[in-house]
Amino acid sequence: MLKPINNEQYITCFNTFCKYSKEYESHKKIRLNTLNSIEHNYSILEVGCGSGSFTANILENSIKKPNLYTAFEPLKVFADQTKSRLRTLDFKTEVINDKFSYKTNLQRKYDVIILVHSIYSFENDLVETLRNIINHLNENGKAIIFVQTPHNSGLMTIYFAEYLEGQTDVSHTLDCWTVEDALRKLNAEYTLYYAEGDLAVTNASDKEITDIISFILQAEYYSAPVYLQKRMLDFFHLSEKTWGHVSALTLALCFLLSK
Repeated sequence: MLKPINNEQYITCFNTFCKYSKEYESHKKIRLNTLNSIEHNYSILEVGCGSGSFTANILENSIKKPNLYTAFEPLKVFADQTKSRLRTLDFKTEVINDKFSYKTNLQRKYDVIILVHSIYSFENDLVETLRNIINHLNENGKAIIFVQTPHNSGLMTIYFAEYLEGQTDVSHTLDCWTVEDALRKLNAEYTLYYAEGDLAVTNASDKEITDIISFILQAEYYSAPVYLQKRMLDFFHLSEKTWGHVSALTLALCFLLSK
């Protein structure tokens, strides 16, 4: 079995992934369009805000600012970084160093709720967690959920699933179809958007590529036997040669829920 990456490794690998992924520009466009379309004062709840760098950039560039931003982030180092980055913004912010769940009750509702690839940790309680997300939406509120398609990096986790089983609490198989099935059970209204997700690694070093593989698998590349390391690199590079980049591994889908 591959060894799970620790928090420090996650941060390093995540930053490398973001460096070469075009996906976050698509995220930015969808999020800004949603925020800028709101005509009244609004509030935001983000489930899994990461280090806050992307969110801070979005909020700084939005035409109209929220009156409240609340975030959940289970990694303390990320929660602290988000608090620091948002400190200078001219509206109320609160960052909760905890994991959102189907049991969470904030005793308030929000106009916009955002989940950027944080849905994977809710596999065992997906329907009830999505129900709770919807319950935290104001009337006419919107939830933005970014999730992998079956054709993205999930392919890699499927091929190497036997080495990952039970290694992390993050689902390696949950994708947009799983989320869509859950939303149908809840009779939720939603619109789908494709987020361009090219992972252009032509200029990436060997170390950066192994970091990206570790991030995709949420497991240490170098904890694998040598033959398996070669197999993972072959898989990655064959995808790159086939597509000219690795978009087949990184395509994301956005669910825009309306209440």
